[in-house]
Amino acid sequence: MVRISPHRIPTRKRRIIAYIIHYAIRIPHLIWRILTLRLWRERSFPAIVRKVLIIRADGLGDVVMSMPAISALHDLFPDAEFTLLAGAPSRALIPHLCSIERVIWLDLPWAQRGVKRIDWSELRRVLAEIRRADFDLVIDLRGDFRNILLSLFMGRGYRVGFGCSGCGYLLDREIPSGEDRHQVEHALDAARALGATAGEVRFDLAVFEEDRRSVDDRLADLGVEGNRFMVMHPGAQWAGRQWTVSGYAEIADRAIRVLDLPVVMTGIARESGLCRQVMERMDDNPIDLTDQISFGEFLALLSRAHLFFGVDSGPMHLAAALGVPTVVLFGAGDPHAIGPYGAGHVVVSEGHRFPCSPCAQDHCRCEGADCMAAISVDSVWKAIVSGRDCPTTDS
Repeated sequence: MVRISPHRIPTRKRRIIAYIIHYAIRIPHLIWRILTLRLWRERSFPAIVRKVLIIRADGLGDVVMSMPAISALHDLFPDAEFTLLAGAPSRALIPHLCSIERVIWLDLPWAQRGVKRIDWSELRRVLAEIRRADFDLVIDLRGDFRNILLSLFMGRGYRVGFGCSGCGYLLDREIPSGEDRHQVEHALDAARALGATAGEVRFDLAVFEEDRRSVDDRLADLGVEGNRFMVMHPGAQWAGRQWTVSGYAEIADRAIRVLDLPVVMTGIARESGLCRQVMERMDDNPIDLTDQISFGEFLALLSRAHLFFGVDSGPMHLAAALGVPTVVLFGAGDPHAIGPYGAGHVVVSEGHRFPCSPCAQDHCRCEGADCMAAISVDSVWKAIVSGRDCPTTDS
């Protein structure tokens, strides 16, 4: 019997729907395989892999966590052209991915919570483009039954992916998925299953020299030398992942006063209101770069920083991918699965105090169970100063 992953399908109602779809398709699929004699004959892996399509049409952080797997697959098939099926949230990131030669854009409601419905005409256009490209290999790194169903209309390519949300029997090769694994390792399992050798985990994230020069000049004008500064990025796509305004302000003031560590505030346009509230609450003045630098300059800024402080977000994953030590606050999310990957990071969380955590993070249904507000300033400060695990740290 299939087990639907609560991490991939987080709510009970959606898991029930996934189970129904899984078994509703299973019976006619078995009948079809018997009638076509495919029950005993599996499709063979392509002898030569010239074109690879990676399906990762979801959030910025999700794409970042898939980068080591894409790099490993690129090493495995060095002569192949790699195309990424991506969504709007990762548009600015794509030029910085060293292992991707081409991108096809598609926004899907199950991959992006901001997308309410399918654009059917766009979907037909994209599927036709994919079929014309004639990919040898189609790999879904999300592990979503809806992506698997879509892949059936993507041509003759050999389909690889995870059945953790159902319909894995529709794949040519289903990769076993472990529950207690980081999403970086989860994605790497697909590369390993196809023959990639275990080696150094590489994110292959390019920081362009012109962006470095631009950031260096701007910081020099502001009196910041070397990497002696902390990037504070308080915003997140989901309100349930954000900490308190007073907490951010207190930590920033302490960093400036006690550690003599300049604080660089960053955020995109929709996060400017939150950043402004934090700065108005502060006694000292941070360096405000909110909505003032490009994505490439943001990467250059992160790569130079002494420390990143923020919450569960795409920028946090970018900082970790660049090897920047991070102090990250987690509430309803599972840091063991989607926390900062690698050494030198500290996750501060009070999630273990709440029986409802981890959860889907859509909105909190438990009155008085605000797991982000439960994080104290002192526990965060201890993590920033010491860089070691503290009593409220799950890392």
